[in-house]
Formats: sequence, structure tokens, C-alpha cells
Amino acid sequence: MLISILSRRCFGNRLHNPPSQCLRTHTTATNKPGKPYNLLFFGSDLFSIACLEELLRRKDSLIKSVQVVTPPDNLGAKRESLRQVPLKSFCQRSGIVSVDAPPKSLKGWQAPLQPSGAPFDVAAVVSFGYFLPRRIIESFPCGAINVHPSLLPRYRGASPIQYTILNGDKTTGVSIIELSTTSFDSGRVLKQSTMDVPRNIYYDSLHKSLSEQGARDLAETLMDLEYYQKHGWAQDESLVTHAPRFDKRAAHINWAHQTKEQVFALHRAIGSRIPLTTLFRGKLCQLKLIEQPLDTPTEAHVPILSQYKAAKPGTLVYARQQETLYVRCADDWVGVLELHLQGKLNLKAHSFNNGHQIRNGEDQFESLE
Repeated sequence: MLISILSRRCFGNRLHNPPSQCLRTHTTATNKPGKPYNLLFFGSDLFSIACLEELLRRKDSLIKSVQVVTPPDNLGAKRESLRQVPLKSFCQRSGIVSVDAPPKSLKGWQAPLQPSGAPFDVAAVVSFGYFLPRRIIESFPCGAINVHPSLLPRYRGASPIQYTILNGDKTTGVSIIELSTTSFDSGRVLKQSTMDVPRNIYYDSLHKSLSEQGARDLAETLMDLEYYQKHGWAQDESLVTHAPRFDKRAAHINWAHQTKEQVFALHRAIGSRIPLTTLFRGKLCQLKLIEQPLDTPTEAHVPILSQYKAAKPGTLVYARQQETLYVRCADDWVGVLELHLQGKLNLKAHSFNNGHQIRNGEDQFESLE
């Protein structure tokens, strides 16, 4: 499952020709960096909210007015909490005007204007999911910038945080880039910051840390936008790696091919949104909580497993002392603490065992692939 990764190049402080600068000038009595912009903010999720909140905290010096564009609500979602776009809900609570983008594409769509009929000064795009056409990007006199949670050109695409976890990266970061008129995530880099990735971190925790860093970096970039535009650099296309969106099939475990560390990494990367899935007695079974694997062989700490040294991948053993259901992977055992069987409620491992009377060494999880 691990994706091969190219080494990241340190860009340093190379200077490149700056893009066209703001078409108007601003002066302030205190001569502080940054301008009070009229901002059009494009976004959707909690990452977007963190960035917008940071800009609003600096409203007096940075933002004169703001309007928000979000994707339309997902009215077909089964869970009510998933129907409305989180950023739209935030705008409603905060008294900020928001408008819906078209369902699929911005082709032919006209960006909102200020009440005066003039275009907004600058655009900030965070987790928006749409490609902005050239005519929209070039309508902003001071440009359009994007917050991306990776050290570009590494992990271009919709899932950089998940791939950071999957590949066991030790370092990640945030890139503030100009929007490209030709492709996603390929614009000039205006600012980058790095952070260490704690071992065994989960997606939600890393997402929160990166959103907080991204919010600070976005605000700092806008505070001195012309400086960052002047000192930006082009991405090295030879170092590009991609992080495409995951679908439900990515959560299908192949017990014969995946190691315990790979199963656990996949759980940490996508499990909160797409639970890892297998088959138990012909029914879909989601693994809701997986135990952190030990660096040493699992059977050294769970004596009952030594009775099943010849077990094939997918074999189940319930350990009563640990109240954990162990599954044989390609290399060792991994512990499952909570499960959801199709048509049933979430169950802790001991309740799952009580309800299904696991036959140690005989019952199996089967791969969907």
C-alpha cells in the first residue's frame, strides 16, 4: 500500500519574476504591512473555517469586507450533519454572506462582485474542490492564492494529509501558492512552513495542526502580499508526486498482502471517514478502532497467539485477557477493539465475540478484493 515517494528538494530563497502586482495602491497612516482587502473566500470544510476565522481575527488591519463561496449542500446525504457544507453553516452563524457555486463546474459561472459592482481585491481558496478558470483568477486585481497542506510539489491533489500518514513521512507542512490557470496545485509557491509529523498520528489530529498552521500562514502572506509575490518560486516539476482522492475501495483490506503497520497506517489515514472494511461470515464488517501495533511480534505479548503460528492471513483469535480480537496480517497479528457488522450496532471486541462466538483459529475475515 505504501506509495513510493520522491525526495523533497529544499527550495531556499530563490527569486523569480513576480506576477503582476495589485492594480491599485494602499497607504496607511501607520505604514504597517498588509492592506484592508475586500476578500472573496472560497472554501468548504473545517480547514477552511480555521483559515477564515484567523483572517477575521485580523479584520481591522487585513480585511475590509469578506464574502464566501462554497459548494452547494449535499441534500442526498443520509446523515443530516453531512448535508450542509460546514463553512456555509459557519457563515450563517457569523453573519457572513455566502453564495453557492454550481454543483460540478465553474464553467460559465460569474464570481460575485462587491456591492459597488467592482471585483473583490483578492481571492483566498482553501479546500474548495473546484478549478477556477483563468477569467476568474485574473479578475482579482491582487491575485488569487491557495492554502495546500503539503510541501508542494509533493502531494498535489485532494488527499495530501492522508498520504503523509500512509507513507510514514517524518515532516510535512503548508504551502501558500498562487492559483495556476492551467492545473490544480501547480502555482508558484509564495510561502512554505514545515512541521514534524508525530509517530502514529491520526488524520483528524494532523488535519487540525495543519489547518492552524495554514491559517497563520495565509494571514501572514496577505499581510505582506506584494513581498511574497515578489519572492515566490516555481515548483520543480521533476519532484511532483500526487495524492488523489480516496474512494471506498481503498478501505478494503487484503489480509494476505498488507502488514500490520500498513493496516494501522491506513486506519489512521482514512478510517475516520472511510472505515476499513472486510467480510465476516459473508457480511460487510467495518473495523472502527484498531490497536496500535507493537514493534515486536504480537504473540510475545499475547500468549494465546503462539498457538496459531501457522494461521493464514485473515484468521481470527479472540484474546479474553486483552478483550481484543486479533487478525492475522501478511506478517503478524493486529488487534481490533471495535467493529460494526452490516445491519448491526458498533460493538466492542468482547461484545462482538459474545454475540458471534468466535472460533479461534477457524473464523476468518475475508478480503473484498
